[in-house]
Amino acid sequence: MIDVTSIEIKVRDEDDIAFLLMDKYGNLKSYECKYQFKEGTIFLKNKNFRLTGIPYLFGGYRINKSALTTNKNGDLLLSAVQVDESAILFIFPASTPKSNFQNLYPKISTSANSRYPL
Repeated sequence: MIDVTSIEIKVRDEDDIAFLLMDKYGNLKSYECKYQFKEGTIFLKNKNFRLTGIPYLFGGYRINKSALTTNKNGDLLLSAVQVDESAILFIFPASTPKSNFQNLYPKISTSANSRYPL
């Protein structure tokens, strides 16, 4: 986890997207993943499924889904959903409810020549 002050998003081709993250100290970190574009929204295909132990016996699974879109003002809207399911010995449910969040990132004007090309 880093404290991000700016994000640059580059669509590489029809299924690859790259993010260039800058922290408050000016350090840059690049992150690339696959995506699917559907109805004006970008659905990220990053590591979104995690299995722990033996599901519904001594473990469970977690699914994370993330999507990017813009609002009417051109601001970036990040939506995410996390579902965590598990149980202990088929007797005591140990599931947590689904959690959702959204973040709004105001659009920043950029010039044609980027300061931080990927």
